[in-house]
Amino acid sequence: MPKRSAHTDSKRLNAKGAKIRALREGLAVSQAEVTRRLQIQGWDCDPMVYNRIELGKHTLTDLEIEHILTALRKKWADLDE
Repeated sequence: MPKRSAHTDSKRLNAKGAKIRALREGLAVSQAEVTRRLQIQGWDCDPMVYNRIELGKHTLTDLEIEHILTALRKKWADLDE
């Protein structure tokens, strides 16, 4: 995996992080609970990584988004609302 510079880290690397955070907060679920649910699903997502996802500082794959939506019991359409 290529090393990211501090300059790259300050840029937004995903467009869904803020919406994922809003969905999570709307459910009154903590980040720790989401990472626990992700781990149950088989994705050993570190809480720091999950925080970076919500801040838009971690690149997401479609599969990772699908896992997060499943953990939140949401659908893809919920990201576009």
